Amino acid sequence: MTILILFKIFSLTAADSTYADSSGTDYYEASNVLRFADHLYQEKDYFRAAGEYYRYLFSFDTFPPNTDSIYYRIGACFKKGGNYSKASDFFMKSAQLSHDPSFISSANFNISKSYSLISNYERSNEFIGRHIREDDDPVQKKMRQLRVANYLYTARWQQAADLLRSEIDTDTITNLLRRFTNEGLTLPHKSAVLAGVFSTIIPGSGKLYTNRFYEGMQSFFTVGIMGWQSCDGFKSSGISSFKGWAFGVVGGLFYLGNIYGSIVAAEIYNEEIENKHIEKIRVYVNIDIDY
Repeated sequence: MTILILFKIFSLTAADSTYADSSGTDYYEASNVLRFADHLYQEKDYFRAAGEYYRYLFSFDTFPPNTDSIYYRIGACFKKGGNYSKASDFFMKSAQLSHDPSFISSANFNISKSYSLISNYERSNEFIGRHIREDDDPVQKKMRQLRVANYLYTARWQQAADLLRSEIDTDTITNLLRRFTNEGLTLPHKSAVLAGVFSTIIPGSGKLYTNRFYEGMQSFFTVGIMGWQSCDGFKSSGISSFKGWAFGVVGGLFYLGNIYGSIVAAEIYNEEIENKHIEKIRVYVNIDIDY
């Protein structure tokens, strides 16, 4: 029985060896690993592709001369897969290893873009500021556009306008950035001070000023009824009226709340207007470079 089992194992091993020899392909050979990684990337299987690129690097005793480009491809995989923190790490490694200015420029753009994609706009612009060049290189132009977009994503319209003032390009993305910047500078705005003053004079009017009709009318009638009941109590029973004091205190709290609520309503109005504009910018403005 033991001899029979050993015979079967030997037969299967021999068959596998024959198949490998007949195919003539060593799937663990570095060039084939790299080819497979490229295939996975084209199939949008980004995380598996990143693993295969890594396996390619470790197919050598020492890192090969194209390590910088492989790190770049791994960064592209993580960026496409949505892991922007890891993407920035690998783009950084590729930039540090490369001696090609054009390649380094592309890596630096992708580092900045990765920071922007995780909403770290300050860090993105700080990195751009250290590596940007004012020339006609297409990647450098993308970096300038990304810097403007980062300001727009944080509603810093004036800073974006200052940068665009010296920009001579008239391509589609730059024109979109100009348009959205100008719109940002002229967005409807409600003054929190005015909203508070209005509600101080006429309860609820600050809410009406911020387009909150129902809340404004509610504040007006609530404070009005409380004040009326308080006056009625004092009129009927004098200064010691429980009804007068009770409705007066509660009405006073509602009155103060109406003022504070109007101030907050103005701030919320401005924030909502800005957020809607920023979301529109995100939809229409896509600053990126191809892998």
